[in-house]
Amino acid sequence: MVGDAAMAALAAATAKDVRFIRLGPGGAWWGISRQTNSLRLGYYEAAFDLCMARRWGDIQADFTARGIGKTSGAIKRHVNQIEAFFTLPKTT
Repeated sequence: MVGDAAMAALAAATAKDVRFIRLGPGGAWWGISRQTNSLRLGYYEAAFDLCMARRWGDIQADFTARGIGKTSGAIKRHVNQIEAFFTLPKTT
């Protein structure tokens, strides 16, 4: 059941864009996400310092060098998801 405070926050929320977020394998992160009001990215392979510096090309090169992703297209999709997580505005 959703509490009054949560319902008020939802009623006041606005979004200019929406993204689907998978909360871990089989929704495994749902409980911790709900309890802590946080989201987990789940890309442990991506160096946090490169993400914070927005060095997406370096992350893509690192993924390619380490064989993370079966094709160049798959690697690019992974990097795009990481980039979106770090750069989309709070209105998303």
